[in-house]
Amino acid sequence: MIEESYDCFPFNNKTQFFFESTGLKGRVVKVVVFMRMEGNRWNVGFGDVREGRVDDTSFTNNNDVRKVLSTVAKTIYQFSEIHPEKIIVIVPRDERRKHFYNAIFKRYFSIASEVFDIFGILAEDRENYLPEKTYDSFELLRKFEA
Repeated sequence: MIEESYDCFPFNNKTQFFFESTGLKGRVVKVVVFMRMEGNRWNVGFGDVREGRVDDTSFTNNNDVRKVLSTVAKTIYQFSEIHPEKIIVIVPRDERRKHFYNAIFKRYFSIASEVFDIFGILAEDRENYLPEKTYDSFELLRKFEA
């Protein structure tokens, strides 16, 4: 999925990445954060930086959503390069994002699955990702090179 993306700047052992979205609303500082959950699982979230905090509730609508998502995908690749054993968890914040993330996974599954084992979560059940299904959340685990 890595198409045109923004330059991003990693911090804290590649668990935080900052970048600047440029578009209709001007320049907006964004951050992608990987936060440890339990065990080997790490949640990935992203949003705008406002007053020193991450706002993951708004859509900036800077007319650069593809470039922003490509940048987020790039950070997932970079995080997984340095932490290949970590399970990356993607949980949509609301129904709108759930449908949006499902559409993204469907569109880029063949590309992403070359690098990651992808799992879909329905309620509490985890299964190998199937593009024809709609999932509540997703898990990615980088494939080890032989």
